[in-house]
This record gives sequence, structure tokens and C-alpha cells, in this order.
Amino acid sequence: ADYYRAMRLGREGANHEALKLQRDVLDLFIVDSPFWFGTLQLGMSIELSAGNIANAVELADVDLEHAYRIADRSAMIMPLACYATALRQLGETETLAVVRGGLPRRLTVHFVDELAEVDEWLAEQLDGSTRRELAARGADMEPRELRDLARSVIPRS
Repeated sequence: ADYYRAMRLGREGANHEALKLQRDVLDLFIVDSPFWFGTLQLGMSIELSAGNIANAVELADVDLEHAYRIADRSAMIMPLACYATALRQLGETETLAVVRGGLPRRLTVHFVDELAEVDEWLAEQLDGSTRRELAARGADMEPRELRDLARSVIPRS
């Protein structure tokens, strides 16, 4: 119930309260469990909506490393979506296009609206052939390579 309350608070813009609740809930779950990943990903989403790019990216880094540790490719999607959203907020067009190429076309929980906005923005910034070329490059990269590319332009805290 607290997880869904944190989601609701985040959507309502009550980011401070949502993040406190998210951190409390995260401590309740077994590390690397689906609920743990979901709660960590909720934190990424709330941090980004609050404009805390560095905090969101740090959570994404934790998520990605844990996903690698347990070899869960599906758990690697949300941190990449976080990097993509951060890159959009920073206006990093070409890097964003490469990272976006490594993501599925649609998501179902977090970053759904953000990635739709990313796609619209990229369509405004880059011609179709350039977008396809950069997306193909991203599709050929491993998640850690995409993370490293994104982190090369995202400021650290």
C-alpha cells in the first residue's frame, strides 16, 4: 500500500514526501526482488520529476549493477529509460538518440510519458535517417555501454 501511496504522491508533485516514503518502502524488500527493483525505479522517476537528475542517475546506476548481478535483462530497461529522460532534460540530442535506440519502443509502468516526449523531441531535433542511424548504434550496445555513454555527458553530483 505504501508503494502505491508513494507513486500517487509522486504523481501529485509531493516529491519530498514521496521520496521519503519510497526510501522507507525500499528498506522493506529483499534486495534484488521484483518489488525492490520496482521501488528503486519509482525513486528514479520521482527524482527526475523533481529535477534531481544526479540523484535519479545514481539510483539508475545501482539498479543497472544489480540487474547485471542477477542477469535480469528486463531490470536493465528502467535505468536506461532514466538515463534517456535525464539526457532529454539536459538537451543532449545525439547521446539521447543512441541511448533511446537501446530501449524497447514502449514501456508499461514508469517513464511511459517521458519516453513518449523523448520520441517527439528527437523527431523535432533530428531528421529521420540520423535518428535511425543513432538508434541502430544504440541497439547494438550493451546496457553498461549505454550507461557509460549517458554518464559521459550527465553531470555527477
